[in-house]
Amino acid sequence: MDDIKMRIIVTTASIILAGMLAGCAITSAVRMRDQQTIPIAQMIKEVAEAPLVFVGEIHDDPTHHELQYQVIKGIHDAGKPLAIGLEMFNAENQPELDAWVEDRLTPARFAEVYAKNWKEPLSLYADIFQYARANRIHLVGLNVPRELIQGVKQNGLQALPDEVRRKLPADFRCDMTGEYLAFMEKVLSGHRGSMESLSHFCEAMMLWNNLMAQNLSAYLESHPGTSMVVLAGAGHARKKWGIPGQLESGQKQFTYRVILPELLDVAGLPRATSADADYLTVEPDNPFFRFLIGY
Repeated sequence: MDDIKMRIIVTTASIILAGMLAGCAITSAVRMRDQQTIPIAQMIKEVAEAPLVFVGEIHDDPTHHELQYQVIKGIHDAGKPLAIGLEMFNAENQPELDAWVEDRLTPARFAEVYAKNWKEPLSLYADIFQYARANRIHLVGLNVPRELIQGVKQNGLQALPDEVRRKLPADFRCDMTGEYLAFMEKVLSGHRGSMESLSHFCEAMMLWNNLMAQNLSAYLESHPGTSMVVLAGAGHARKKWGIPGQLESGQKQFTYRVILPELLDVAGLPRATSADADYLTVEPDNPFFRFLIGY
């Protein structure tokens, strides 16, 4: 099959897909503490009471970003000072994020900065970034240089520069036992080509979450009274073994709520419980959609 025919097929499939996914909004969630299914509006009202809300995502799922937008808008509409924490940008790009929110950065330049940080299409997050700009909501880069995490994946914590090592707790280590070992073995299957050992991978993931937790904590400590909605992958947003768990090991404690996508359960991982999330979203009931995402 030549390139032209393949492009026609792909384009046609994309048009069909867009039509079939139209209206596939997430409208309800399971509140994990009592297993009650509630409307999204009720969930947003409940999480708005917390100063910190994690909304986990499968990066290429547009319904997850639509939900994130709803949560951000709902909390902002409630009149609370708000910031948006982003896995999608490194902390070193904070000047550009500030310039975007303050209307000092062109959309073209913002797109360039985004592309250097994140591989998913900018269109997935466009409504969120535009809303932040229109309402002067701070965007906060939480991520760390990719090379740092890759170095630990390959060589373990011994690969860390001294200045990074000094930022970590004295007892910082990856406990490769029990449930966490099973979890990491499952996650590792999707990253096998980029690390030499399960132990190094575990250390890299813990380091990644710890440093993002430090960046998040630093912002909230310097902006008292401000709430934050954190947008991050479902694994990073998860209470156990994610950014929230690393926050709890820090000196400053924060009250938070975690919203995770139902799709976290479909990769062969243990079913999420209240130890993982406060709310589990109920995904759109569209058979073709579920087939495409592997449900």
